[in-house]
Amino acid sequence: MISCIETAPGEFTLSGRVDVTSVADLRVALHAAVESASPLAAVPGAVMRVDVADLELVDAAGLGVLVATHRRAGRAGLGFSLRNVPDRLARLLFISRLYRVLSVEKPQIELLRELTPLPRSADADSRGTDTGIGSSGAAVA
Repeated sequence: MISCIETAPGEFTLSGRVDVTSVADLRVALHAAVESASPLAAVPGAVMRVDVADLELVDAAGLGVLVATHRRAGRAGLGFSLRNVPDRLARLLFISRLYRVLSVEKPQIELLRELTPLPRSADADSRGTDTGIGSSGAAVA
C-alpha cells in the first residue's frame, strides 16, 4: 500500500512498496499531490518536493510514475524534486539516466558538510605547506 502525506504546502512524503501491483495507487496519490500543490505555482520558483526515504521498493513502473508526475508538475507551473533518495533508488535513477530528468535534492546533512570548512591541522606548517608569507604579511626569504 502506498501512502502520500502532505507534510507542508508543496511537500509530500511517500511510503510503501512501489511495484506493478501498487503503481496505480501511486499515480492517483501523486496526481492528487500535484493538484494540492498547484496553488503554489503563483509563487515564482515554487517546487513540489517529494520525500522518498520511506519507499521500500521502486521498480520501472514506479520510475515511470515519478517522471509523469515531474511532467504534470511542470505543466502546473511547479518544479519537482525528490528528497532523501535511498541508495537503491539513486542507483536506479543513475542506471536509467533519469537523474538527468528528475531533480534530486541532497540531504541537509550533506549540504552542511559541504559548507563546513575542514579544520586546519596544527602541523600544516611543519609539512612544508607554508605559503611563504610571514605573520606581518611580508614575504619571507
